[in-house]
Order: sequence, then C-alpha cells, then structure tokens
Amino acid sequence: MTKLSLALLVCGACLLVGGFIYDARFAGIPYQDPTSETRAQYDRDAGMASKTMQAGLAAMGAGVLGFAVFGFGSKKKADQDRPRTTRGI
Repeated sequence: MTKLSLALLVCGACLLVGGFIYDARFAGIPYQDPTSETRAQYDRDAGMASKTMQAGLAAMGAGVLGFAVFGFGSKKKADQDRPRTTRGI
C-alpha cells in the first residue's frame, strides 16, 4: 500500500503543478474591462485550473493519509514478528 500512497503523492503533486501552470498560462490575470466572450473564456479556464488543483490536493491528501495509516501499521507488525531475545543470559 505504500507504493499506492507514493503514487498518489506524485500524481497529486503533478496535478497541482499542472493546474498552477494552466492557471498562469491560460487564465492569468483577467482584463480590466473584458467583453462577455472574453469573460466566459477566462471563467472557463480559471475553473478548469481550480478543479485540477483541487484534484491534486485531494490526491496528495489521500497519499499522506495512506502513508500515515499503512506506514504506522507496518511498523507495528514488523515489531511483533521480530523474535524476542534476552541479553546477558
């Protein structure tokens, strides 16, 4: 499960960066007095960038949650499987 968590973190980071680049490249700063067509184009591009960044954050959150849940669980299991020895006897 840690591979899946790592994949979610990487994909989430890529989506987040991709959404930011899309926002900067296509949406950018809106015009001061745009036409209705230009305003609709800006709203569509900004919405797409926002949804992409939200999906990236959700994927990254799921990856972090996966590491937290399965990472700590595997440590406990590894400690239980280790044989106990006594020293000095």
